[in-house]
Amino acid sequence: MKRIFNTLALVSMLFYFNSCEDLMEDSEEDSVAIEGVWVRIIGASGDRTELAIGGIDGEPANRVYMCELKGSTAAGFYKGILTSGNVIVWDDNLPDTYLSLDGSELEFDYKCCGAIPTYYKKGAWSGECGSLKAQTTTTMAGVWVRIIGASGDKTELAIGGIEGEPTNRVYMCELKGSTAAGLYKGTLNSDNVIVWDDNLPNTYLRMKGSELEFDYKCCGALATYYKKGTWTAECGPLKNTTIKLAVGLKNSDFGDVTIKNVTVDGKGLPLTILNSTTTAPDCSSNSFLALPKPAHSNSNGGYYTIGVTYSGQGIDGSYTRTDYMTWYEYYFKTGCNTYKVGMNALGKYDLVPL
Repeated sequence: MKRIFNTLALVSMLFYFNSCEDLMEDSEEDSVAIEGVWVRIIGASGDRTELAIGGIDGEPANRVYMCELKGSTAAGFYKGILTSGNVIVWDDNLPDTYLSLDGSELEFDYKCCGAIPTYYKKGAWSGECGSLKAQTTTTMAGVWVRIIGASGDKTELAIGGIEGEPTNRVYMCELKGSTAAGLYKGTLNSDNVIVWDDNLPNTYLRMKGSELEFDYKCCGALATYYKKGTWTAECGPLKNTTIKLAVGLKNSDFGDVTIKNVTVDGKGLPLTILNSTTTAPDCSSNSFLALPKPAHSNSNGGYYTIGVTYSGQGIDGSYTRTDYMTWYEYYFKTGCNTYKVGMNALGKYDLVPL
């Protein structure tokens, strides 16, 4: 009897350990099976979606890319992270998504917002939203030319490769005839978002095959697309040609006259008060003005109008006047230009050498 009991106990133990091993193997299979590319089984909405879990070059193993193909309700490209509980936490403002395997299919469930689960089967990544590769500044570097759309606007975009600028510096030229023609500058951050120096909305970039998608993601603006091209230099060369102007003011130079302000084309110029401690202005902090391209030109080239407003006491009482002088762009060098307020050879208040 004892022998029979021992035998049954041994069989039970073997069954228990084998069952645990089978469960572990099943768990491992589920973990592995959830990785890869999944294609949405088309339902009533007709939306087509591709989902890549892991296997993305340059990304961690739990990185998720989702491509809502053109024609879908929310067409676009989305990124997220798959947690240990098989929940996708998205970079964008999407609800967390709960994944589970149902036989050979993957269930995709937001578990909120009235959304019903959708199902996916193993498939292939089409590349419509770009390759399964981390999109870096290096990938996007170079000159891109806008693919002309309904607006007819023509735009050139240079990412990096700009002389005198860091590798993540961006120049954008809206060519003549475009809605907002001009030169714009910004910086591309590690999330592939351009933060502009000017008052433009942040711009979100991503690769879609061989094209670059440019999307403000606001203001009712549609995404636009760019292909590799060349910089025409209509907005100037790919070179940091910024002209900075710093001006000092030594009040004791003017007796009873008070210098009230200095302007360049009507824009106020910061003035550095000069004394025994501060003997010259410089281009640090906010003590300078970066000059834009001149708004006016003649046969001698582009020029600025510099105005010096001053006040004093005359025979007929107090007065306030402004002296104006024309300064051509070629008077200035690239970089920091330093002057002080003084009297020029014509007897007018102007900028003079230190």
